[in-house]
Amino acid sequence: MRRAAPPPQPAHPPAHSWPCRSMPWRFCIVIGHLSNSSSRSSRSRSAHLLATLLPHASLHVAHPSSSASTQPRHPTLPDPGLGASMDGPTTWRRIEERSVAQGDEKENITAKALELSLKYKFVTPLTSMVVTKPEGNEEREAVADKPIEAKQQLPSYQPTSAPYYYSSADGDPHFIIAVPQKEDALCFNINEEPGVVINLIRDPVTGITVNGQLIGDKRSINNVRPQITYFGKLGIVTMNQNVRLEITTQNIVLQNGTKRRVFSWLHEVILQQPSLTLIIKQKRSLEISMDNGAKFVIVLHQVWKKHPVLRDFLGFYTVDSHRLSEQTHGLLGQFFHQIDFDILEVHPGLDPERPDATMIVKNNQLTVTRGWQKDYTADVQHGTIIPCWLIQNNGDGLIDGNHTDYIVPSIF
Repeated sequence: MRRAAPPPQPAHPPAHSWPCRSMPWRFCIVIGHLSNSSSRSSRSRSAHLLATLLPHASLHVAHPSSSASTQPRHPTLPDPGLGASMDGPTTWRRIEERSVAQGDEKENITAKALELSLKYKFVTPLTSMVVTKPEGNEEREAVADKPIEAKQQLPSYQPTSAPYYYSSADGDPHFIIAVPQKEDALCFNINEEPGVVINLIRDPVTGITVNGQLIGDKRSINNVRPQITYFGKLGIVTMNQNVRLEITTQNIVLQNGTKRRVFSWLHEVILQQPSLTLIIKQKRSLEISMDNGAKFVIVLHQVWKKHPVLRDFLGFYTVDSHRLSEQTHGLLGQFFHQIDFDILEVHPGLDPERPDATMIVKNNQLTVTRGWQKDYTADVQHGTIIPCWLIQNNGDGLIDGNHTDYIVPSIF
């Protein structure tokens, strides 16, 4: 009797083509780079295939940066976007519209693209991908295109669980105004040109002044789209103590009278002087404590040096700002003392997860949107989400006067 021939064994690729040859397949994920030249359908199919093959893995979508996962990650500060419900084709059409959009319209399109990517787990030219495989209490990540993890569940309107105390200016640039007595926060964006210097704090009593200079991204001169701007240089002056601090993404320069000292972000430094104390945390942050008790934190955000668009930039945070005088002003300083507002008529907006409302503040009636920004004082890489009410048009109606009133000639 003839034995039945054994079923043919599937052919295996050569050993060198299996990067996970020695690992159990279920724990090995290999992700290729989804380049801008990839077709729309291939991007969507790739994300769908991963979600199908790995039903118990978490799929995160985030803003793109470099192709090397070992390089420093760039923190992302998503804006609370608005937009009508869109299907896949409409999403791609809106992304194409983003290339010619400006101001608030561009921010809204970008935020909506991110939100839909998170919700439906697909990749767009504005996003990258992280696949997470849980192992007990630990997680292993395979990273494509050096993304930063984004929250899949974006916060909808509800009062914060605890008061938020740090008013700040970070990102491109986003301002967060803490309102602890309301256990809430307000936020607005400033759209200005690279090179513009903005007065953040001015206290005529203590003599403390803080100014920030905007830098632009690496867009070519032939690119017609508006540049994204960040704070690239900060100047802090204490006129009463004759002290100047110049902080850039490269170093920190302290001028105390005639004595000048230069510190690098590459070192850990603790410097105590009668007028102030400096604490530099290597490639992370600078803490400045003034002799009157006021404290500021500058966060260093670093990106891949060869990134085609993004640059390193700085974030500015205020701690113990109540130590400054009642006469303190500036784009941030005007909010260091109690500000009150009322929220009325909360109702669904264009995005059902981000309601609109009427705000009464400084005798002005404004239409605001519930959104969120990020605080990077505790986690420089990923940040902490801070729910807030977004005021459009450069904070018009919330800030005193117009945002251009705070433009000054130089950082000192």
